[in-house]
Amino acid sequence: MYQMCDLDGLIKLYPYTVIHIFYCSISLLIAGSKYVPYLPAKAILCVAVFISGLTVLDRKQTQSKIAKTLGHVTHDDLNRLTSNIQDMFQHIVMSVIPLIISVSGPGYLILDDVIIPKPFAHWMSAMDYDYTQKRHIICQRIVIVIWTNGIIYIPLAFAFWHQKDFVRRYRTKNQPARFIYWVVRHNIPFSYLTFDNWYASKQNMRFFNGLGIKFVTRLRENRWIIYNDVKKKVSQLIKCECHYYGKLNAYVIRIVV
Repeated sequence: MYQMCDLDGLIKLYPYTVIHIFYCSISLLIAGSKYVPYLPAKAILCVAVFISGLTVLDRKQTQSKIAKTLGHVTHDDLNRLTSNIQDMFQHIVMSVIPLIISVSGPGYLILDDVIIPKPFAHWMSAMDYDYTQKRHIICQRIVIVIWTNGIIYIPLAFAFWHQKDFVRRYRTKNQPARFIYWVVRHNIPFSYLTFDNWYASKQNMRFFNGLGIKFVTRLRENRWIIYNDVKKKVSQLIKCECHYYGKLNAYVIRIVV
């Protein structure tokens, strides 16, 4: 007769195996990588324990809870890790992407913004409209750029965006979007950049074009473009012959302007 094991009992049985798997994976990942400096074994262990805690624990995924439940490292070690996580994340990303590209080929970038609901954080959040819930909620809005090959998604950079009444120095969502320069400066290869028409401002498109980036976006019907050396509105090209895509349920035409 078998006895059912609760979650706490399971955590006591297999987290050490999870830690070992993450530890070996990270060690193999950064071994011989020119993008990642030498990391001591203790730093790799801290990363493995931290990721294991986020994976294993279903609630209260704090440094104290992870250190107390999984052991191997102290609460102070994880605190130091989180304080330096930005630099370490950059090194890890810079080592992961070349490995992925060598196997799957270059992917593309997605530029978009997301909402993180913060119903109890009135002092650090503001009211904004959530299109999924179709109502205004207390939240934080983040502009993010993601590298993907269609299967794997890796966040590369992000920036918080705040409304006019919430900050002293207001920036539109188009200004944080220009951290695409960080991706270009770090020589992360990608085929093209895609974004919706919210980021299709003249300033952004001129900026992306100046960096030599091919981008795919959607323009409004009244936008002026130069097509075949002739200046015209987008609405004048709608009458061109289009191809129907069943997955999109839309007629699409590919035009380089």
